[in-house]
Amino acid sequence: MSRAIIIRTQLLVTAVLISILLVSCRDQSTQQNGHTHQEIITQDIPQAFLKFYMNFLSDTTFQKEHILFPLKQKADGTKWTREEWVCHKPYNDNGEFQQQFSNMNGLILETISDPKGLYQLERRYMPSGDSYAMIYFSVMNAFENSDDWRKD
Repeated sequence: MSRAIIIRTQLLVTAVLISILLVSCRDQSTQQNGHTHQEIITQDIPQAFLKFYMNFLSDTTFQKEHILFPLKQKADGTKWTREEWVCHKPYNDNGEFQQQFSNMNGLILETISDPKGLYQLERRYMPSGDSYAMIYFSVMNAFENSDDWRKD
């Protein structure tokens, strides 16, 4: 075999091995202990909550009926009221934020945050009858009240 063929073969084998390595690393990063992120969420979070949550974010009337107003408190210290409430929409993961759910003895805690810690949204839900109700909502924004955002 000529030297050029040996080098091409070695390069091809190396490229294939690197491709396999990259694919296997990516698969491991999306799984934890053999379960995908979505499976982990559904294992810790009751099915009844997941059904409620989908209705909560898709139906504005349902959403307002399942919030214990007035919610404490906005950044300025005032409370969120039914009249001024802007209905929340489903979380759309474009890769810029992380969404997490925690179940603390039936109290469901949801956080959506950016990896740099500049923005965090927190919602808390508790069982209410045969459904759930949102009992807490908070938005923390590092740029709020910043001189950088003032208009000249």
